[in-house]
Amino acid sequence: MFNGTTDEIRAHANTNTLGIERTFNSIMYSSWLASDTTRLTLFNRSSDRRTVTLDMLNSRGLDVSVAQNLLDQIDAQHAKLENALLQNRDESLLSITSGLKYLNQQFRNTIEVYQTNARIQMKTTEIMSMN
Repeated sequence: MFNGTTDEIRAHANTNTLGIERTFNSIMYSSWLASDTTRLTLFNRSSDRRTVTLDMLNSRGLDVSVAQNLLDQIDAQHAKLENALLQNRDESLLSITSGLKYLNQQFRNTIEVYQTNARIQMKTTEIMSMN
């Protein structure tokens, strides 16, 4: 089949091995892409939830400018996150994720303060209306 030469056997084996490697890499890439697409989807959903929360608090007459600033900072990281995911850059991902974790915690803390203030305002209004 290979005219008795090892060079032809090696060439044939390399061709078959290359095909297998491409298939394996394609499977790995698909899995990696699906995982990272999920990360971006979760980022977008979280952003939507934060926006809804701010809209709700704003509709109650609360000044949400501090939280809006944090939301803007978080959303500004989307392009950086997407780029790091597409380039599979672990160091960049770690840095971005760490920054997002901090900003998200600040956002949650700020929302908690807003909600506490809203409850206090409601209680104060109730007490005032009783008198």
